[in-house]
Amino acid sequence: MKRDMDLIRQLLFDLEAEEPSGYKNFDFKRYAGQYDLRLVAYHLELLTQAGLISARDRKTLHSGEELWWGVRVSWLGHEFLNEVRSDTVWNAVKQKLSSTVGTVSFQVLGELARQVARQMVGL
Repeated sequence: MKRDMDLIRQLLFDLEAEEPSGYKNFDFKRYAGQYDLRLVAYHLELLTQAGLISARDRKTLHSGEELWWGVRVSWLGHEFLNEVRSDTVWNAVKQKLSSTVGTVSFQVLGELARQVARQMVGL
């Protein structure tokens, strides 16, 4: 599977918007019809590996359904969201990437978003 930065950004926004709720299961169903739920689970795993979210517990049932409990955005996740929060910045970053190299590492993506934002505010 390929990493989808638009999905990663959306997952972080959705998690950020949730009230902290202790030990609630992550709601995969809200993505049904829009994304393959295995793709969503894969991207949650990527977010965890990158330190952008934390989860208290994860299990895969015999039916193949995944349960993710206590999923929250981490400090690093909030920092990344602040870099790409603006749709104007995000779209400018994606445009710049598509017209040049196509894809970059997560670190370069964040730095590029910071550079675009600085240019927009005249720094």
